[in-house]
Amino acid sequence: MELLDVVNEHDEVIGQATREECHREGKLHRAVHLLLVNDDGEFYIHRRAAHLPLWPGKWTSSASGHVDAGETYDQAALRELKEELGVDGKPRRELKFLYDGDEERLFVTLYSVPHGGPVTPDPGEIAEGKWVDLYDLIAWVGEKPEEFTPTFREAFERYLRC
Repeated sequence: MELLDVVNEHDEVIGQATREECHREGKLHRAVHLLLVNDDGEFYIHRRAAHLPLWPGKWTSSASGHVDAGETYDQAALRELKEELGVDGKPRRELKFLYDGDEERLFVTLYSVPHGGPVTPDPGEIAEGKWVDLYDLIAWVGEKPEEFTPTFREAFERYLRC
């Protein structure tokens, strides 16, 4: 059972709940998104596995996940990077925002990670992944936003503005 910290509008911990409770009851919780960027300025993105309960088959950031109870954003970023992609990197915090969607409410901290080496996607989480040129990714998201998770779209749009 995955236990998450429940937070208030100031991102202060006020309790704990399971992931399912957070989603079902609209409890505010935390997540991280990471963008791997190689030396050619390409971004690694992945398609979520078809069996995942939230946004199956949608494209999203390089790695992402919930912040576990008692964990910091930075700790979660390192964990997700290793678990989902097999990468040891140095995530750089880019921005934080409140995502308030129909399916979940959470604070998202977005990280960029310079990485030119191999990526070993976790097949339990990732159906496929690929490197995409920044301008091609901007065009793709603009032309077919429905192919991407809503949290990725918001994180990527904010990233482009900073």
